[in-house]
Amino acid sequence: MKDLQKTLDWNIQEKELMVENAIVPNFKALLRSDNNEVVHIHKNSYQVFNNQKIMDVTHEIAKVSGGSVEGFSEFKKGKRILGFVKPAVHEGNIGKNQINDYIVIGNSHDGSTGIFLGTSTKLIRCTNDFSKIMKDHVIRHTKNANISMEQMVQTYHY
Repeated sequence: MKDLQKTLDWNIQEKELMVENAIVPNFKALLRSDNNEVVHIHKNSYQVFNNQKIMDVTHEIAKVSGGSVEGFSEFKKGKRILGFVKPAVHEGNIGKNQINDYIVIGNSHDGSTGIFLGTSTKLIRCTNDFSKIMKDHVIRHTKNANISMEQMVQTYHY
């Protein structure tokens, strides 16, 4: 079982997609900034939501909930990212989901899910446990993703 990380010390870099010295139109490659490994190939319309922003949102959710940031996990070589907040009050709801133990902020760089806010009764350390996250808010990776995330954080208060 992997330990939680205190921070995510890399981000996503966007690069033109090239094949045989020719730029592939309408597509881009997403690479990890720490090792230049390709995370995924997306259409140019895909809006990157960097790890720094996930960390910022996780800390903001901890602040407004009166809780603490437990840490961060990455899965599938960074294709999926999770942040965990332990709220000060364990009685409450995020939308229709009761807060049991953890508030989870998640993102995928491979397009498998949008940016989301949900709850979990345990810290997720294995991809098999992703189905146990009760997602309440999901934001697609579009040009309005940053605005939608800011609105979600502003409406989230105990």
